[in-house]
Amino acid sequence: MRGRHKPLNADLVDRKSTVIFEHLGNLGDFIGGIAVVITLIYLTSQVRQSSAAIRTASREVIYAGYRAQNSQVVRAEAVDSLLAGQSSAETAFMGDDTAAAMATALV
Repeated sequence: MRGRHKPLNADLVDRKSTVIFEHLGNLGDFIGGIAVVITLIYLTSQVRQSSAAIRTASREVIYAGYRAQNSQVVRAEAVDSLLAGQSSAETAFMGDDTAAAMATALV
């Protein structure tokens, strides 16, 4: 019957290997936790950069709209001032396209 049982040394080896694997598992969990924290920090910085880029792009679109609107107003005022400074005969002779081209050149 003694031949069927494991020797005493085999039980110690099994316990040591189990303890080693438990320590390795704990170490893996610890390293995984650190990796998660580092990933969260990285993603936070990426979200901040993305938000800043979106804000900048939005401002540029808004400012482009203001510039387009202001240039139309300035052109209309320039055309009005050109037409106001000329006699009605000169205005009729030039036509709307020429007056607008002159106003655009002034702007």
